[in-house]
Amino acid sequence: MKHIWLCISHPREANFLEPKYYPLKFGELGKEFILGDTSFQIVFIGAGKKDVQKNFKKPLSLLPDRIVNLGTCGSLDSQEFPIEKIVCIREVIHFQSLRNICLEDLQYHSNEIQSAVIVSCEKPIVKEKEQIRIITLSQAKLVDMEAFFIAEFAKENDISCSIYKIVSDYANEQSIEEYSKRVSLMKPLWSKFIGMNQC
Repeated sequence: MKHIWLCISHPREANFLEPKYYPLKFGELGKEFILGDTSFQIVFIGAGKKDVQKNFKKPLSLLPDRIVNLGTCGSLDSQEFPIEKIVCIREVIHFQSLRNICLEDLQYHSNEIQSAVIVSCEKPIVKEKEQIRIITLSQAKLVDMEAFFIAEFAKENDISCSIYKIVSDYANEQSIEEYSKRVSLMKPLWSKFIGMNQC
């Protein structure tokens, strides 16, 4: 049986599952649940480099076969990546250092979902000049605060890693308000993931 850690930034983004499966604390493993031939455990990892690195230190005793990050992201291009668009991340870039990690091209990343590059920043992006700088330096049009650090942990521990995001906002000064309204978007993201992986 395959074992997957579902890495999610915050409990409010895990509303597609019953709370009984939530871990008691950030960085701990939640109660195992099984779908098909796959077992899952949730890990809440926070947002940003410090949160992810701190919260990945705790459940290291039993590493999974695969890490899956499901989460929201900001879009820098409302035409190509409108709100509610679901994407599979093929490359993650750390904005401050421009280091990148290419994720494996797994077979279930089919034509039904667009692949994309995402930039992970260590603080929220809300200014237009920040958006322009990101696009200029990286060519990426999606932003978050955790994807790179999740992929980095997976690479360091030789674990398969997949990242799926749903666009929740346009990375501007209205982002926090827009995000809080759209946390329910995680339900269709989970449904898409399960459908594509036939769990």
